[in-house]
Amino acid sequence: NRLLRDGLGGESPGQRIAAFSRGLPDLDPTSAALLFEATHTMVDGILVKVDRGTMAHSLEARSPFLDKELSEFAAGLPMRLRFGKAGLTKKMLLKKTLARYLPESMFSRRKQGFTPPLRDWFRNEWKEILSDSLSESTVRKRGFFKPAAVQEMLTRHSSGDNAFTKPLWAMLVLELWMQRYI
Repeated sequence: NRLLRDGLGGESPGQRIAAFSRGLPDLDPTSAALLFEATHTMVDGILVKVDRGTMAHSLEARSPFLDKELSEFAAGLPMRLRFGKAGLTKKMLLKKTLARYLPESMFSRRKQGFTPPLRDWFRNEWKEILSDSLSESTVRKRGFFKPAAVQEMLTRHSSGDNAFTKPLWAMLVLELWMQRYI
């Protein structure tokens, strides 16, 4: 809400999940949040991105863990089998099952993502395109964001604050898309 122009804000993700959960009074909050993730966040987010990305390169992707029967089975498991006794171990049952077939190192290493080095690009080779695309006049012309808030984010990012890399990326992509298609 500090970033969006007045009147453009909506419900936060937490508010959407809470509203969804209220419609399922028989489910505990964790199960309701997991169901929301499976039926909303994944469907409208990651699965769409995977589908578009693979189709753009004539590839076919499969999501075996989203098999209907497997998903229903997993959803019916008690929480202690899904997250461990303390509720902190993700994919516990899957890891225990696969531990018989895969080396232990597969389970103890840190998760590796596919994150590009945006922070460094924004401070170096993309610094000019970022500042031009999110200039005060451009932001004001588009009317989506509060120019002062965007300028503060740019200033803090260039000073070493990494908290704004993702929102700056989202705003940059939106602006470049607007320039090309609108």
